[in-house]
Amino acid sequence: MGRHDPASFLDDFVEYMTTSGKNRDPYTEIYLRRWFENYARGMPPHAFAELQRNVWSIGSHGGVIRPMVVASIANSAYQGLGLAIEHQNLTHRSENVAGALGILVPLLTELINGANPLDTTTAHAHRVRPPEITGKALFAAYRDHNGPGNIPPSEMWQLHTALRDAPYEVDRLAQSLSEPEVVNSLFATACYPEHGLPLLLYFSRKHACDVEATLIANANAGGDNVHRGMVAGMIVGAANDDMPDHLIRGLIAYDELRKEIDEFADMAVSGKGI
Repeated sequence: MGRHDPASFLDDFVEYMTTSGKNRDPYTEIYLRRWFENYARGMPPHAFAELQRNVWSIGSHGGVIRPMVVASIANSAYQGLGLAIEHQNLTHRSENVAGALGILVPLLTELINGANPLDTTTAHAHRVRPPEITGKALFAAYRDHNGPGNIPPSEMWQLHTALRDAPYEVDRLAQSLSEPEVVNSLFATACYPEHGLPLLLYFSRKHACDVEATLIANANAGGDNVHRGMVAGMIVGAANDDMPDHLIRGLIAYDELRKEIDEFADMAVSGKGI
C-alpha cells in the first residue's frame, strides 16, 4: 500500500511465519514462541507480544531493528520515536528495548540529516546510562545459578535493569580501554540492549564511525553480533555518504535486496510513508 501500517505488518508477519517454505531460519527466538502462543489463545493482535517483566530475554536487540527502520520514514526524531515505539510493542514489550530506541532513533535521524558523526555519537552516548553490573559479573551470575532460568524473577529484573547514575563517556572509554578489555569484562556480548547499546557505540566511536572497521570489530566480539551488527550497521551507515562496494555487492541476494531497499527509500523520501 506504499505506507507503514501496523495491521498490515501483523498480517504479513503471520503469513510469513506460518507459510511453509517462507521462513528458512531454524532458530525461533523466545519472543516468537511467546507471540504465537498468545496468537493461538485468541488474544487481540496488538497484545500478542510478551512482556519483558514476564520473560527477561524479550529485552533483546531483535526488538530494536525493525523499529529503527520504520522510524526512518518520519520527518523528525520526535515522530520517528513514536513510530518506533508503536512498532516495537507489536513484537517486544520491553522497557530495555524502548530505552535503546530513545537513544538510537534521534541519533539515526541526525546522522541521516548530515550531522557530524563523531560529535553526534558522543552527544547521544552521553544520554545512555550503562548497566550497573558488568558483562563479566552477569555471566558469572548465570553460571552460579546453573543457567539464567534458575535465577528468581525479581533478581533477574535487577540484573538487567539496574543502571549507573553517571552518563556514558564513550570518548573516554574509547581512549582508555582496548576492545578485548571492553568485550571480555565490561559489557556482555549477549542479546541485551542495556549492554549491546553502549558496546556498539563504543565500537563506532573507537573506529571513528568507519563502516567496515566498526562491523568487523562487532563481528569479532562474538555473542549476539548479528542483531547487534544490524543496529551498528544502521548507525555507521547513516554516518557515511558511501558504503564499501564489496560489502554491498558481496551479498548473496544483492539484486533482491537492492530492489527492496530502493523501494523503501522512495517511500521514505516521498513523505507519504506514514
